[in-house]
Amino acid sequence: MVKVQKLVITLILTAVWLTGHTQTIFTIDNAQPSSSKRLQVVNHTYYRIGYSNDKKVSAWVAYILTKDMVESKAVKRKQNFVKDKSVKHSAVSSDYSNSGYDRGHLCPAADMAWSADAMNSTFLMTNISPQKPAFNQKKWKMLEEKVRMWAKNNDSIMVIAGAILDTCNYGTIGKNDVLVPCRFYKIVIDISYPTYKAAAFIMDNTNEQKPLASYVVSISDIEKATGLDFFPSLKADSTIREIEKDTMNVHQNELIFEDITDK
Repeated sequence: MVKVQKLVITLILTAVWLTGHTQTIFTIDNAQPSSSKRLQVVNHTYYRIGYSNDKKVSAWVAYILTKDMVESKAVKRKQNFVKDKSVKHSAVSSDYSNSGYDRGHLCPAADMAWSADAMNSTFLMTNISPQKPAFNQKKWKMLEEKVRMWAKNNDSIMVIAGAILDTCNYGTIGKNDVLVPCRFYKIVIDISYPTYKAAAFIMDNTNEQKPLASYVVSISDIEKATGLDFFPSLKADSTIREIEKDTMNVHQNELIFEDITDK
């Protein structure tokens, strides 16, 4: 546990990419997207969010996930959804009651099973979005499991996930009018030397089940869909430009992440 906690202190906001003779400092600060939307940015120690007080869901959640964190399963999951008092207008758990939607995590509880405090933080309602049961329990969960596998295989990764807050939605739920998004996205970036690669996905919030590879897009595609600009301070960096444009090629996935199949 001590080893993992020290590693998180080092990596939670900072990672380093080395490209040739140039050292690029790659941090959550640098990855934090700029946006024309009114978002409240909150640092929850183990992850950071860009939260819409109007929509009651987060447009983005970003965090570092390492091999040690995944392999250190110190605590079991506890269902303890709580209001986030750090934002102006948080949803509450009862907003989801009898709505037909799951309380879907953006930063998964299982990613933070190395620490009770870290896991508890994932049950803040700002980290939760309305997801259809089959979406949350099947294809979104499948992608979460793949991400943990990639963290183990690649040592250290950065994950950015969120709801797409565009005009497409399924209305609102609860007394706090929590928006039900039509789509969600996830970006996964390998930040372990000497490799640097990325995968990105947009998934419809539906009960339809398709192969995971069919949801692959580029980071640039996600920027267009969300109106977010990831890595805004590093646009001149050639590595950033390359991964935003040339995110995982489905037909060459063995060169990017080891396994994107549904096996």
